[in-house]
Amino acid sequence: MLALQMPLLWRIPDKYPQKAIGAYDTTIPFDRFMLLEGQRIVLPEAKPVVHFSITAKQLLVYDCLPNSALVPLLSKRLIHALRELCEDDFQSIPTVVVATDMQLDDYSFLNATTCVPAIDHACSNYFMVPETEQIMGFRKLRHRPNCLGERHLARDVEYRSHLLASEKVLGLLRRLKAKGAELLTAEEVHW
Repeated sequence: MLALQMPLLWRIPDKYPQKAIGAYDTTIPFDRFMLLEGQRIVLPEAKPVVHFSITAKQLLVYDCLPNSALVPLLSKRLIHALRELCEDDFQSIPTVVVATDMQLDDYSFLNATTCVPAIDHACSNYFMVPETEQIMGFRKLRHRPNCLGERHLARDVEYRSHLLASEKVLGLLRRLKAKGAELLTAEEVHW
């Protein structure tokens, strides 16, 4: 019998320093919202840019840099490890990271290339954007077991800001002692 696998939400850790959250540079001609669509994109001519108000040395401690684009910005080390686990589940988008003292080219946006229907509607409580069928937020969320199928990374087709990950991705983050991200079940999140 197949064991039930609950997807995990990729989140910013509660203890992550606010000053270490980057600001996406909207003057660069790259639509960051494409990274929430759950599909491969054509690599942009101009790399996306994210500005941080801390030094490069402080940033390089982290394998995942949270930012205002709401898309994980991952170190080369973490991208490489994820490629070994699930290279077909994502695309890395090279990104320029601007620290207070220098520019870094060691990070890439994680673009999940698939969407899955993940929400267990019978066990969830959410509210809609007024006059639409679009989910605006949650009071309670439960995901469908095994909704990732054979995948390890995917976006939720009904709420694309949610990046879903498998238990194997969680194991990889733990083995690497990766800093800057945490994976939680929907039930563990305080809505």
